Amino acid sequence: MISVIFLTRRCPRNCDYCNIRNSPLKRELTAKEWLKAFAIIKSLGVEFNLILGNEPWLLGRNLPIIVNSVDIPYAVYTTCMPELFDPLYNELFTMGLNNLSCGIDFPPVVCKNKNEPTYKKSLDGFRGIKATLRDFPEVDCHATITVHKENIEYVPSMIRQFSMFGITIHLNFIHWNKDGGYDFFSDENELRDLLFRTKSDLRMVENIFETIPVLPDSKIFGIEMFSEPMEKLINMKWHCGGDPSGGPTVDADGSLRCCGYRRGKRTPKLSIFDLPEKWVDWKLNVFEDAMDCPGCAWACSWVYNYWKHKGSENIKPFTQ
Repeated sequence: MISVIFLTRRCPRNCDYCNIRNSPLKRELTAKEWLKAFAIIKSLGVEFNLILGNEPWLLGRNLPIIVNSVDIPYAVYTTCMPELFDPLYNELFTMGLNNLSCGIDFPPVVCKNKNEPTYKKSLDGFRGIKATLRDFPEVDCHATITVHKENIEYVPSMIRQFSMFGITIHLNFIHWNKDGGYDFFSDENELRDLLFRTKSDLRMVENIFETIPVLPDSKIFGIEMFSEPMEKLINMKWHCGGDPSGGPTVDADGSLRCCGYRRGKRTPKLSIFDLPEKWVDWKLNVFEDAMDCPGCAWACSWVYNYWKHKGSENIKPFTQ
């Protein structure tokens, strides 16, 4: 099972597509409370923790203490903002943080407006991974490329570049708050300039997996999951069926979410501290909340369910 965890809603950035800071939330958990929560997560049989933010690096020295409190593989997503990253990265990796996952949507050569949030985040991500690979080569580095209209032509070259350095690549697809139930993305009007609209864009994404050398399993993964159902991904027609990632999605206040993109109406009535006693109630709530969802294009859920349906016993979406 995969567990998705929002350690904090705080973030110094102001990216156009991100709307999660405006969604309702109670008091954020303390470091001591997170230690208890992670112990519960491990007791449930979770095999992988996806640590989101908005910006986990804001937890400072508590970050490695929390994520290493139980022995579960994880990915920590950070935007590598220099003001946060530079003073702490040496100490945090020395303390045992073994992962760095960044959203990098553009190669540095096209980042002309360095003050625009999405471009700035890409530059900072490149810079952070470069420093990490140089000083801590044992740290597992990931790059998430959110594919959209403005960067799609650069995606093949970015994949080649990252692969040469042994960086795991994760493709994500931007979408909109189609029914008002998502608390991450904005509405369609705000995203209209970033949405997929042309058949040529679709063909370009499909061709990505034909233009780079990949292992046989990776090629199958790419063709089956992204080329064939591309229209489903873009139009949010794929559905998890009420089992987004197998394990619980935990918000920064300890409340449970339907998934990383939706709080749901029923699921947040329970918290991580209600498990495992109310496991059946939680699963039922997630299922009912998911039935209200029109679908999504979130790669984490897609990866989990893809390999689950293939009968894989070891689902490790961020390993190479």
